[in-house]
Formats: sequence, C-alpha cells, structure tokens
Amino acid sequence: IVLKSRIDFNFGRNPTFYFLENVYYPTIILVTAGVLAVWSATTVLQAGNLETISKAGNYPNTAVLFLKEDLPSGKMFNEYNWGGVLIWQLPDAKTFIDGRMPGWKQNDKDILEDYLKIYKVSRDSLSLLDKYQVSWALLSKDAPIAIHLKLAGWRQIYADEKAVILQK
Repeated sequence: IVLKSRIDFNFGRNPTFYFLENVYYPTIILVTAGVLAVWSATTVLQAGNLETISKAGNYPNTAVLFLKEDLPSGKMFNEYNWGGVLIWQLPDAKTFIDGRMPGWKQNDKDILEDYLKIYKVSRDSLSLLDKYQVSWALLSKDAPIAIHLKLAGWRQIYADEKAVILQK
C-alpha cells in the first residue's frame, strides 16, 4: 500500500525532478546553512578580540591598551568613530561621543554640532571643552584639534602611529 501511494503520487512526473526536489535541493540548502553557521560563529568569536577589530578598522588598539593600564581621571573627548570601541574596551571611561549619539540634544543644543566645532577647531573649541569639563582627549594623531590642543598647552601623555592622548 505504501508503494502504491508513492507510485500514485509520482504518477506522470519525471523521476529526475522528484530526485532534485526531494533529495538534491534540500541537501544543498542544509549544507549551505551549515557553512553559513560555521562562518558566522567564527566571525562572532573573532569579533570579541580587540586586535581583530583593530586590524579591521582604524582603531586605537595600542592606545586603548595604554589606557587600560593608566586611565586618566576626568572627562574624555574622543574621535566619533572610536566611541563604540572605547565603550566596549574602557567601560569606566565616559566617551564624549559615539555612533549612537548624533541626534542627542542637551538644552536644545545639538551635541554633534558642538563636537564638530571642537574637532574642526573653531574659535569656541577651548571654551566648549571647558563647558563639557573635558580634561583629556584620545584623538587621531593628525586631527586638527589634537594639533590645536598641543599648541594650547595640553600635555601629550601617549602617542603612536594612529592616536595621541592629551591631558589638560
């Protein structure tokens, strides 16, 4: 009876199509899903490694390692693109800005607007840093504000090929 119902079900159908539909395609789908699962798991496990993340982007990994050993007191001013890594690696240091914050406002003032005024060096840069009580900065070594802060007397406490840490 089982054989008859199977024959009746496939009556008039091409046996090759039956094989493709019921054996080959599901196998391909399962194998592909398995490969994607292994690749995803490997990627996620590697993502927890600061060195892997740093190599993938322009992040200040050696500066972060320095800060883990000797975190300055006070509030930090940081590069916009580094905020997420800093939150992850230095949870005790409050970032000035990160990728979640472009729309945040304080007293109807756009914080991103203030960040850009500071970063691009406007006539208000130093007074804005005072307003936010910033006492140290982690910046790209070539950032306009890094050069400006050095000229304004901020002390360089760390430098490498990517980053500089300055203290008021």
